[in-house]
Amino acid sequence: MKKIAFLFLAVVIFILTGCSLVMYEQYGMKFPKTLDTTEIRHWAKKFNIPQDKVFVLDTNYMVFLKTLPVFDSARISDTTKKWKYKVRNNHAQPMQALYFDPSGKLVSYHVNCDFGGFPDLKFNAGGNFNVFVPVSTSYIFPEITFSLLQPWIRTLRNEPLPSQLYPVHDYTIVVFWCRFGGRQSKRFIRTIQDNLKLAGDTKYSILYVNDDNFQCKDAYK
Repeated sequence: MKKIAFLFLAVVIFILTGCSLVMYEQYGMKFPKTLDTTEIRHWAKKFNIPQDKVFVLDTNYMVFLKTLPVFDSARISDTTKKWKYKVRNNHAQPMQALYFDPSGKLVSYHVNCDFGGFPDLKFNAGGNFNVFVPVSTSYIFPEITFSLLQPWIRTLRNEPLPSQLYPVHDYTIVVFWCRFGGRQSKRFIRTIQDNLKLAGDTKYSILYVNDDNFQCKDAYK
């Protein structure tokens, strides 16, 4: 597949129901567009994201995605279930939550296209977010680490992450979010933030990574 970054317009991937304009609007989505720094800060505020935790995804992130396999070949001997082990598609999605342990290993993973529900996606339908760290709702490809993802996360000034922003804590959490997800993106963030209240004495760092500009660049060419 030449272009991997599936957008919300492809609602069949995101919600597994259909892709009509009416359906799109009923989910509270917005048409994608590129955002400048002021607009990213504006939408972060509307989505209740702390301003000092706002970052952006490098628009060249597709370079990283192309290093990933389409499927985890070690897990698809049963071809009828191979979609369960999709890798590149998952990591191209506009809404993701990745929880890394102190060694940088991905231990909990959540992707928009693995949630159902209407007119709102049911992010905690199975009770996965009733514990911290939440139980994964998406397949974890064992080769994904924080050190692989970190170079593609930029500050709003398009600078690399300063090391002090991601000290070694019990967990490092990376949340991909987007303006065009509308209320679904806001609800996804709220689900994650509510889950953080269960962390107790567990120390964590969290980065909210806006990916509107990447999605526009690589899905609309």
